[in-house]
Amino acid sequence: MAFEFKFSADQPHQKAALDGVLELFEGFSASHTEGTILDEVFPNLPDAEMLDEEWLAENLGFVQGQHNTQYPAAPVPMRGLEMGAEADGMMLDGVSNDSHRAPHFTVEMETGTGKTYVYFRSMHELYRRHGFRKFIIVVPSVAILEGVKKSFEITRKHFEQLYGVTNFRLIEYDGARLGQLRNFAQSQTPVVMVMTMQSFNTAGRNFYKPTEKLAGARLPYQWVQETRPVVILDEPQNMGSDKAKEAIRTLKPLFVLRYSATHRPGETPNTVYRLTPLEAFRQGLVKQIEVVGISDLSGLNVPQFRIEEITRNPITAKVKTVVMQDGVGSEQVVTLKSGDDLFKKTKNPDHQGFVVESIGVAKDDLPGFVRFENGEEFGTGDEVIGSRTEIWRAQIRETIQTHFERQRQLRGKGVKVLSLFFIDRVANYQGQPGTIRKLFEEEYAKLQPMYADGPVLDARDVHRGYFASKRVKDREVVSDELQKADSDEAKETFKLIMREKERLLSFEEPVSFIFAHSALKEGWDNPNVFQICTLNQTVSSTKKRQEIGRGLRLCVDQDGNRPEGFNLNILTVIANESYESYVANLQQNYADDGEGAPPPPKKPSQAVARRRDELFQGEAFQAFWQKLCKRLAYRIEVDTDVLVDEAVAALKTAKFPQPVMTVSRGQFIVRQYEVRLEKVIGEAAVLQIHTRDSRAESQPSLGLTSASTSQQQVVLHEKQDLSTKFPVGDARRQHFRKWKLQRVWEQYGEARIKFDNEVEVSPSEPYRFEVQVTLPRETVTVQAEAHAQPIPDFIGRAAGETDLTRATLIHIFQSLPDDVKEKLLINPEGWTNVFVATLQDVLADHVARRVEYFGETSDIGPAEEFFGAEVKQPQRELIEDQTGKALYDRVQIDSDVERTFVEQSLRSDGDHIAVYFKFPPKFKLGLPRVIGNYNPDWGVVRLAGEHTRVELVRETKGSENEATLRFESEKRKIRAARRYFAALGIDYRVVTGETGRYWDAEGTPAAGAPGLFGGVGG
Repeated sequence: MAFEFKFSADQPHQKAALDGVLELFEGFSASHTEGTILDEVFPNLPDAEMLDEEWLAENLGFVQGQHNTQYPAAPVPMRGLEMGAEADGMMLDGVSNDSHRAPHFTVEMETGTGKTYVYFRSMHELYRRHGFRKFIIVVPSVAILEGVKKSFEITRKHFEQLYGVTNFRLIEYDGARLGQLRNFAQSQTPVVMVMTMQSFNTAGRNFYKPTEKLAGARLPYQWVQETRPVVILDEPQNMGSDKAKEAIRTLKPLFVLRYSATHRPGETPNTVYRLTPLEAFRQGLVKQIEVVGISDLSGLNVPQFRIEEITRNPITAKVKTVVMQDGVGSEQVVTLKSGDDLFKKTKNPDHQGFVVESIGVAKDDLPGFVRFENGEEFGTGDEVIGSRTEIWRAQIRETIQTHFERQRQLRGKGVKVLSLFFIDRVANYQGQPGTIRKLFEEEYAKLQPMYADGPVLDARDVHRGYFASKRVKDREVVSDELQKADSDEAKETFKLIMREKERLLSFEEPVSFIFAHSALKEGWDNPNVFQICTLNQTVSSTKKRQEIGRGLRLCVDQDGNRPEGFNLNILTVIANESYESYVANLQQNYADDGEGAPPPPKKPSQAVARRRDELFQGEAFQAFWQKLCKRLAYRIEVDTDVLVDEAVAALKTAKFPQPVMTVSRGQFIVRQYEVRLEKVIGEAAVLQIHTRDSRAESQPSLGLTSASTSQQQVVLHEKQDLSTKFPVGDARRQHFRKWKLQRVWEQYGEARIKFDNEVEVSPSEPYRFEVQVTLPRETVTVQAEAHAQPIPDFIGRAAGETDLTRATLIHIFQSLPDDVKEKLLINPEGWTNVFVATLQDVLADHVARRVEYFGETSDIGPAEEFFGAEVKQPQRELIEDQTGKALYDRVQIDSDVERTFVEQSLRSDGDHIAVYFKFPPKFKLGLPRVIGNYNPDWGVVRLAGEHTRVELVRETKGSENEATLRFESEKRKIRAARRYFAALGIDYRVVTGETGRYWDAEGTPAAGAPGLFGGVGG
């Protein structure tokens, strides 16, 4: 069977991110724009129509409020509709003097949680609901572009199954094939174009030049402009320069969606969804992390070397290392400059051959460094012990050994293990002698015989390196691609790593160790990266998160499925600094980014909980497991009449989106400037700037009754820039950019001046130019025409989402009051969404109250599959068991409520407990699909007498009161679980950490007051 990635359409965090975008446009009727005979361009919206900002602001407030209610630990700021410098300003200098205004919306999703999947699915939904069909994805590098193309390829089948046959196409923009832009503009079916930022970020790019490949007067970029595309920025933190913002505005987007895990502070306008690293960790959406630091590696009995400070004027480096005096070594600070021999200063034999070649001062995200003539290089910020070569060897050895051990563990589950190395310089892998490559092959050859149960492969066949050429300027990637001169091996490696992810994950492909420099820090990840070895020095906070992000995605097996089990999804970082330093820096990185940090990674030795086999093999636990492992059949006695009444009652009170002013016409003016030289005084020019805006005469629909004109006198000296004469925030600062006074002279008796942009002005020859200026507009409510709105198959859609019969759904619809039905005609898509969502909730509540369990259908398997002899929890909190009755010597907890339950309730009752345990994540009750699977918290076997045991399942919450639970889905699962465990003969109850008699059955006087959880069915 060929490898195929599997995707789920029901991941809650992805649906939440999707809904955050889609609900921005509630009330917007589907747009089915037509091309004209003259141009045949099919835009997302006609040129004269704009999305109304007050309507967007209202929807944005609703979306953000919903998010903050659902995710209070990861709130988004609510500041109204932000239209900052990224949204409103001039187009690209040298291309156009026009301005453009379009809102940006931010989605923040931790690396490895499906960001690309979410924005592809958003495109499908925006087309299905609103008719938007032109999309542009802008990426900062070729690596990310290749990842986007691969994601489009591997999700195509999934989206076809989800939406039926989809006619979405993807075009990779190529400046040598500009004819594709006409195809993009004229396509009547949905089309996605993916572009790198560097392909259109300067006026000299082919994107802006005339070409014979496109007929007519339009320049290439103008074909794109006329489509009014929806623009998606993938990793926008790398596209934040003023030039990049201008280039994006030059596309004339209808709106912009920004997706990243590491947005720059202050660059998150209009955030609609946040999945922070902490939330991703809590929800089990990413791997846990463990860290091996330099001090944890064996075989490093060598002295220390650390850069303390690098100074300017003159450039020197102060380093702390071991200095020998009279045969005795001591740590001292030594000052070095270019050309110094370290051995002469320290008399330390380990420093022979260390002559300073150069010293670099830290700047931007790059660390300072000291480079020696023997090829060794050390950077600031990292603790280095002894020879860099010895450190590399130890790190590589640890990585290979961890790799072999993990592959031995996971081979039976069909999971191929990959390891990723980040190196400092490409020459250390590709060049001669290729120190890192040589060290790897030596250590691999030594270690492989110790793991003879795996395939025997030559060291040269199992590793490859990917090093794209990359230059960065002004926070943007200006070059990131393979060169024509690259070898066939480099091109084959590029193909394997970037384009053939399925092949890389197959056991048939021998390559399992990948070396990279910087190209794989973003845009590429692989679910089966289990080891990341940092042979480089990562000082930037963003880069450290980006590096570990390459291995955070949950692993997959040979069929593309995600296997379940303990010790599966753990990422080991083998760092070139001490454990304490790495963890402190990583946690600070999260704090600097304004994130709630996940728990700090542990060392491998600190992260293990060991099973107590005397309890595991004991009669108390085994008898309890014989009940727990049973899977029960269930039946649902749906009372159709009652269900219809419940649905009608809920739909009567549901809030259906009302159509407001979603489109405003003619929200722009044409502004004409006239620059006239009045006179020259000495070397100063006195200018008259005359401004005229097109208003009522040309655009009466704007409601403006008179033309707007103004005149301003400006005195300008040589080398002064005209733009600086206008206040900050004034649009004229942008319109007069590059108007620096270059020269003042007299010609034929008349004063004359010249600017840097080659414009010349005199009293008799003023200079005139026009710009297009977008203005926000006052909202005017428009009632949609009922007959103008196509009605979707809302019955069919509801049937697919709820499994209710069409007859029942038609009955529900027919029972609705006329005023509710009429809302369907006004806003069909918005009405349908509310109709389906309401029915899903009503049905889930109905099922939770009526589900009945009976009979055994299967056995989920032996306890060994759920409770391993050792369980690694590198990022989850482990507390020591004080009772001796826990199934493991250390107990994993997820909250303060659970800590209190263990340390107070269970500890104080330890003499009466036979065994207790935390249910592993893999243990899930098979509840009806509309309710969802359920993972309970605690199992306890308690001694009720000399020969009597009571088997308990306890769910720990902050309160026993059902009304205090935030989500209806939680309540449904608890109600259904209560019935499930009752059928197994197991006592089930919700408790808090401070519940005194946690063992009492639910409903007894001591167990809780009236109105708390109680009674079968809740």
